[in-house]
Amino acid sequence: MTNNERIILGAQLQQAREIVQFLPEEVANRLGIQPDEIINWEIGRAKPNLRQLEQLAEIYGREIDYFLKETPSPPAKVQFRSATKQSFQELSYEARVAIAKFDEWCRTAYELDSLLGTIRLTEIEHIPSSKSPIDLAREQRESLGLDERPASKLRERLTKKGVRILELPIPHGQFSGFSYWHQLYGPCILINAKEVPGRKNFTLAHEYAHRLYNHPPLVCDIAEEKVLDSIGDEQLADIFAVEFLLPKHSVYEDFSRRGLSKTTSIQDIGKMAGSWYVSIQAMGYRLEVLTLINRGYTNELLASYQPQIRWKPPKAPRWQRRLGKTFVSNALEAYYKGHISLGKLAHSLGIPMRKALEIAEHGLEKSKHQ
Repeated sequence: MTNNERIILGAQLQQAREIVQFLPEEVANRLGIQPDEIINWEIGRAKPNLRQLEQLAEIYGREIDYFLKETPSPPAKVQFRSATKQSFQELSYEARVAIAKFDEWCRTAYELDSLLGTIRLTEIEHIPSSKSPIDLAREQRESLGLDERPASKLRERLTKKGVRILELPIPHGQFSGFSYWHQLYGPCILINAKEVPGRKNFTLAHEYAHRLYNHPPLVCDIAEEKVLDSIGDEQLADIFAVEFLLPKHSVYEDFSRRGLSKTTSIQDIGKMAGSWYVSIQAMGYRLEVLTLINRGYTNELLASYQPQIRWKPPKAPRWQRRLGKTFVSNALEAYYKGHISLGKLAHSLGIPMRKALEIAEHGLEKSKHQ
């Protein structure tokens, strides 16, 4: 098929650009062409050549096939909640593209489910805004089988409920999380992969609250794991996250069982934080609110705290942890069954084609011996 015969949908080109809120001038400048050419492509008056199409895919954080067929509509206008009060347009290019890559990942995940006939049912429901976030947190803990225990493997638990969760590296100082509820994909959550594990757990719980309350699509800049400065929807999500991850009575009991005092050490707070899968800051602020330590004590301790770097046994590859087990498993299965090409597999996993082939062959060989 020649370039002139290639079916390129102008509406998809426009949709991809508007999701990341780029002006035609910005895109044209990156391609070294005139803005009028971008407009002409989007209204169907002309078409980009293959090289330009590849460049557009990279600029917009998409796969090329995104421009060749109609895709489900993206979320409504994204709201930005930031401690720095900056707007969505003021985010860096890398941060905005990360949001587009997230939407593309959700689309791919849904397509893999469709190819494999494993469309997941969403097992969570929208909650009225009048519902107390504390009561909601307690109900969700019970629903997820946590009872009074720490929220271990929270990502896996929510994934089983039908929530799509992805981690992507977000440039420093941009945002912690983003989420929306798509008409086809269901509830989707993006977490900043650069944050520490405890902080990511807080962001995940925070974004989960937004989806339960069915708040508008939000880009959230969670400055600290406390609720003193948040208002409105953000305050609801913060309160939920704190009560969900650090239930009042359980934290009281743990603090007492450990024999800690109002002047306990940062190391002891760190041990508690680790056992509850939250950051030291989150645990310290929670202990302050519960009057188990004095107000301001956490920041005082952190001011002179030098964390020790400890060796940890190797885990799954970084790219695999960010994508999640379900997504990787579905992508490999779709490849084995001939539903997708090796190139599609590599692009879906975000790794070179040679590496994708090695992983696919290893997985196939492993399955033969099971």
